[in-house]
Amino acid sequence: MPPDGKARHYDKRHLCRMAGEHEHFAPGQERLIVELKGWRVCPLICYDLRFPVWSRGANAFGLLIYIANWPAARRSAWQALLPARAVENQCYVAGVNRIGTDGKGVACAGDSGVHDYLGETRVA
Repeated sequence: MPPDGKARHYDKRHLCRMAGEHEHFAPGQERLIVELKGWRVCPLICYDLRFPVWSRGANAFGLLIYIANWPAARRSAWQALLPARAVENQCYVAGVNRIGTDGKGVACAGDSGVHDYLGETRVA
């Protein structure tokens, strides 16, 4: 909850058809940018990472945060796209991915980290 006490939410824009999300959810229509301790933060969800136009900021934020359930089988894309979004937007990017195997047997490798505006890994 932000300091002003107003809860906000973001609805994932790009649904993952391979996981059947489109059968249960409608895509969101707007990005969310929140202010937190002097930072303008844009939270995005998982598959949104594959669509760079959705994260274009034109200095609208200093930090993109991707919360994900990204499969280990596609970890090379996760590891490549996070620093790419940082460079494209000249901002910091944090990727927070789950680890372990879900109820359908899909493994996730974690690989959470933070990248600076040059794409360099700051926290792995």
